[in-house]
Amino acid sequence: MRDYLCVREAVYRFQQSYPNIKISIIEDNSNELENKIIHGALDIAIVCLPVRNPHVNYTVFYRDPCLIAVPKDHPMNEAGYRVEGEPLPFMPVEAFRNRRLVLTSTQKKSRAVADRALRPLNGAYEVSLESHNIEAVIRFVARGLGVSIIPSVFAQNYAEPDHINYYRMEEKSEVYHEWAVLYGDSVENLPRPSRELYHILCDEKCIFPEFLG
Repeated sequence: MRDYLCVREAVYRFQQSYPNIKISIIEDNSNELENKIIHGALDIAIVCLPVRNPHVNYTVFYRDPCLIAVPKDHPMNEAGYRVEGEPLPFMPVEAFRNRRLVLTSTQKKSRAVADRALRPLNGAYEVSLESHNIEAVIRFVARGLGVSIIPSVFAQNYAEPDHINYYRMEEKSEVYHEWAVLYGDSVENLPRPSRELYHILCDEKCIFPEFLG
């Protein structure tokens, strides 16, 4: 099985092939990146789905599974269970029923993913705290202020192992935080160096950020 390639390594591989090409990395919110693609200010961009502009094309290169985050001393832990051969325990989404949740704000794409996972509960839960910052959400869970749904890459980066238990969702309920490469009308019309970077990102099982959930 081929190893995954992180974005940093993908850029390094590109620079090895094109040592005379200068890469400019621009950090911006996804709406602005979409606009820059449309107006030709950028060749490609890396964003989390969904894409809002229908005139932007994209290719998904990594689907990051979301995890259920529960404070160590929370009674919801009783709903978790182990499956032989799986590194993380599982928990049904039904366990969120009538619980207090800490989620990212409604403007965040991670919130759209969480809302999709919670849809079967028809609102039978309370969002007691919201933050625009997903790290803050994890810290609030660690302090026992509620339970949450967290993309696994962020769960690993801000693990809080002494304070939070993480669970996988059951297969029927599993949702993903999807990362994609944006481009204009077609990959074929990209400049050759940008097309090469696109193929490294999309064909080499690249992940973003640089660890796998």
